[in-house]
Formats: sequence, structure tokens, C-alpha cells
Amino acid sequence: MLAVVAPSFAVDPARLDAGCRVLEAAGFRLCQRDDLTQADGYLAGSDERRAAELDAWVRDPDVDGILCARGGYGVARILHRLDADAFARARK
Repeated sequence: MLAVVAPSFAVDPARLDAGCRVLEAAGFRLCQRDDLTQADGYLAGSDERRAAELDAWVRDPDVDGILCARGGYGVARILHRLDADAFARARK
């Protein structure tokens, strides 16, 4: 299963849905948090929300990989909140 995350810029729900449909049609199973399209200004929610989202999926044994719905500067704001060792162990 692949987790779709938004660690940076806010995600447009219509574009997210379109991308997820393409991936699902290709045979991928996807999961995401209910608050994935939350916005806090130009970011996909608060720094706390975005860090917690990544942390949860990294630690979830049912998730094989993580896909970022958007990139951007916002992820640099949460790097200090993430456990690098957990990412290395998870190899996602």
C-alpha cells in the first residue's frame, strides 16, 4: 500500500483525486489521512500536522511506500521534527 502525503504546499483536491485515480487504475492501493487537503495559508496544514502525517506513515507496517502529493519549501520547516532513524529503518 502507498500512503499519499502533503508535507509541503497545500494540495488541490481535484488534482489529488485525478492523480489517485490514475495510480489506482495502474493497480496501486492508496491510503491517506482525512486532513490531507487541509490548508494553512499556502501550506498543507500546520507544521505539526504535516510532521505527524509523515511520522505516522513511516511507522505504519502496512505502508510500503510514501508519495508526496506536492513538493515545496514547507517540508524544510518540518525536517527537525522528523526521526531520521525511523525513516532509515523503514526504507520507504
